[in-house]
Amino acid sequence: MKNIGVRFPLKLFQRIHALAQQEKRSFNSQVLYMLQEYLARKDKDQ
Repeated sequence: MKNIGVRFPLKLFQRIHALAQQEKRSFNSQVLYMLQEYLARKDKDQ
């Protein structure tokens, strides 16, 4: 896995953090999950 640094606007960070807590995931795991879901949907659309 590749480590990268990403800056999040505060409001976006707060929304993702809240979702992560609801889903019992870490912030990082939530971001990865959301990106994977988005890309899977994009693949289906093509």
